[in-house]
Amino acid sequence: MRCRFVKHIVKDIAGKVWAAPMTAFGVAAGTLLSGASLMTGKGARISIENNAITFTIGFNLNGSITFGNSIIHAGGDLRRWNSNSALLRYNRAAYVNLGKHEEAHTYQYQTYGIFMIALLLGSAIANGGFEAASFHDFMAKSDFENVADDYAQFGRSPIP
Repeated sequence: MRCRFVKHIVKDIAGKVWAAPMTAFGVAAGTLLSGASLMTGKGARISIENNAITFTIGFNLNGSITFGNSIIHAGGDLRRWNSNSALLRYNRAAYVNLGKHEEAHTYQYQTYGIFMIALLLGSAIANGGFEAASFHDFMAKSDFENVADDYAQFGRSPIP
């Protein structure tokens, strides 16, 4: 049992190192956006949650984005229910914790590293994303988004 725990820790650390370039980008972007949010009086919060350094900014952009092990969230509480892809996929009757949805993406980055964005976009394109009416609809076509919804809702694997 102890050996399995050690293997899990080593795998987690290796994944975070593999995702580090994207995490660094996310931390830089999150820091800049947090500063801008504070300067405009909107407020900002930085925390460690959902397997990431999480930047909650006061701009109401109604969404989140993950880069490596960093999450930039704008628009309310990260613990709210329903991701944009889940709303489309489940006909607006979803109960998906957005923080857990973004956490799934951190594990995807730990698996695929700097190739994650290309894989996510490629999956959306392969599943008919160019026919989508909006960017949210485009992203909802990605297997990575659907797996993240299933991870958040049902506790399934975050890896497609």
